Amino acid sequence: MGFTVRKADFPVTHVRPLPERASVLGLGISGVAAARYLAQQGVKVLASDLGEPAVVDAELVSLGVEVERGKNRILPGSLVVISPGIPPSSPIHREAIRKGREVISGPELFARSVPVPIIGVTGTDGKSTVTTWIGHLCSVGGFSVAVGGNLGVPMMDYACEGESLDLAVIELSAFQLLSTSTLVPCIAVVTNVVDDHLDYFRGDRDAYRASKRILWELTGEGSTRIALEGSSIISTWPEPAYGRTSWLAQEPGTGIWFSDEGVYWGESIRARSSELPLPGKHSIRNGALVAEVGRVLGLKMPVIRRGLLTYRGLPHRTEFVGTYRGRRVYNDSKATSPNATLAAVQSVPDRALVLVGGQCKGSDWETLFGEWAKRNNRVVGFGEFAQRIPRELLCGRFSTMEEAVHFAM
Repeated sequence: MGFTVRKADFPVTHVRPLPERASVLGLGISGVAAARYLAQQGVKVLASDLGEPAVVDAELVSLGVEVERGKNRILPGSLVVISPGIPPSSPIHREAIRKGREVISGPELFARSVPVPIIGVTGTDGKSTVTTWIGHLCSVGGFSVAVGGNLGVPMMDYACEGESLDLAVIELSAFQLLSTSTLVPCIAVVTNVVDDHLDYFRGDRDAYRASKRILWELTGEGSTRIALEGSSIISTWPEPAYGRTSWLAQEPGTGIWFSDEGVYWGESIRARSSELPLPGKHSIRNGALVAEVGRVLGLKMPVIRRGLLTYRGLPHRTEFVGTYRGRRVYNDSKATSPNATLAAVQSVPDRALVLVGGQCKGSDWETLFGEWAKRNNRVVGFGEFAQRIPRELLCGRFSTMEEAVHFAM
């Protein structure tokens, strides 16, 4: 065993009895998982979705779920499990608050159903990487761990494992946190907070930032909050009444800290930047957050080092695809914010050819444009975002990604 603490040493969310009736709004993978679990526990479930009928409907019906397609509907007085894709400003969300007993997220349902310590991860950038990296480290350290949430694995898929789990590591989006109220993380990690998803929040920066702060405020007695020192937004958040905060600095200290050279513990470097599995300064920062989680869990340094160096990363996140005509090709298509895109650009050499497109999401991209100019990047744009890129940076503008890739090659 690589750890020196027990499962009982960490705070756990209070498990609540399930209601007699539940309404599941949205039948994406998380909604299906919630409806399946609730039905298996004997709850009367109405699951509805605006989309067309799907193959999974037959399975849900066989479990006793009432499935409705083409509209959303709520059982009066029921517990409502809502899709994160339904914004608070939507009529159905307001109706859920009015007609339902309570509106909760999938991760909140998991926390109320499974008595396991939870490590929660949120932030604007790096959530999925840090979540899965922590999960990998925990596995290396000997923990039985469930890893999921916003990264695409519904936590309710793990709900039946219950007591066999030592830990759960959950990526929590701003959208999920809006409907999360009783989940108590034993460790809360906030990677960073910069303005994003302003389309979802109708341009309200304060509302977006407040949604991220929810995880910070959910911590309880015995919890640890982890963030990077100097984070301009996070550092303004009031300290909650319970738990402690571990601020990771980019300067020497007695605990975990980091520099451009790598991740340190005390005076000694424990993982050099050249050894880490992912390129870029942002990966050093992410590695330091992961190492600090390991330290809080009681993992020994050789285990933490092994967990840092053997992680293999996620698809589409500064993923090395291969070489084409002597040029290295990277896929970072999960970079969906200015800050994440900036980090990806800074992790590869200057004069790189950058393909970028997609939706603008109401974000401020001016800093990224300036970085492209400074680094002499050539930019190929596609889709809606191509119209935002300054003409002097563009060497091509296309309607689809396929056209942009063909031109770039």
